[in-house]
Amino acid sequence: MSFDDLLAAVPIAVGGITVVGFAVVGFTVAGFTIVAVTALRRAKAASVPDVLRALASLARVMLRRRR
Repeated sequence: MSFDDLLAAVPIAVGGITVVGFAVVGFTVAGFTIVAVTALRRAKAASVPDVLRALASLARVMLRRRR
């Protein structure tokens, strides 16, 4: 699973609002946690390391945007 696949495949309803990846301005730690948990729950055991790498990339992007 690539970083782009992760973002494209994890639409989540949060309070009636659909959040897709980090496209929403102000993506929070809670939002990241929801994406991470959902991605890991949907991943097959063999692809978990790939999902973790993609989540690490997402976290780096989020931290860069905060500076």
